[in-house]
Amino acid sequence: MCFPLDVEENESKVHVGNDIFQVAHFLNTHHPEKFKIWNLSEESYNYEIFGNNVVECKFPGHPCPPLESLLSICGDMVDWMNLNAENVCVVHCLTGIEII
Repeated sequence: MCFPLDVEENESKVHVGNDIFQVAHFLNTHHPEKFKIWNLSEESYNYEIFGNNVVECKFPGHPCPPLESLLSICGDMVDWMNLNAENVCVVHCLTGIEII
């Protein structure tokens, strides 16, 4: 998905994004306590909005993560999904697709 953007605090740092409060509402309504977010961007935000269930996977620039990092991220996602069949993985970078 697109970066979860706090539209009130954004000062043109990120040009595309989903409203962070709409994303939190969607995830907490449809997947309460069953979602985990992987932040692939270099930017941070208020993770408390998502119950601090965000994993920072910072790497420089906009290209894909290094293969070693990508394998680690995928392994973490598999572990999360294996904990409960209802668990949901959410991944974002600075760009992506607007979902809400």
